[in-house]
Amino acid sequence: MLIENFDGETDVRSVSDLQLKLQTERRGEFGAFTLIGGNDTSLCIMINADFAFLYFHPDSDGSHPGYEPEGMTPSGCPESVFVLQATGTRADGFDIPAEHIVSLEDAYRAAQEYFQTEALPPSITWLEL
Repeated sequence: MLIENFDGETDVRSVSDLQLKLQTERRGEFGAFTLIGGNDTSLCIMINADFAFLYFHPDSDGSHPGYEPEGMTPSGCPESVFVLQATGTRADGFDIPAEHIVSLEDAYRAAQEYFQTEALPPSITWLEL
């Protein structure tokens, strides 16, 4: 599976390699990853410290607005969480309301599910936009 992050693109071939990449490739507290499936779907994972925002793109042409988590806010989450995109620039970053934030554990689980199925990860409660 192709993954884009702050350092460019990488082909990851196992769940363990994916997990290692998600857990270790950061700029300080920030991580940003786009997992790209062979079926034109993608899963974006944006991390700030112990919190993450996910965004699922069901197509590559933008005909569907996508999905984001809802109702899975971890304890201790602030009212909003600032995240960076894979470009790594603060200008491309944005604040996400707590209601759309998940724990790192939930984000890692969703990444593993997506890696295996290239479909909407079932462990997340999704809001269709």
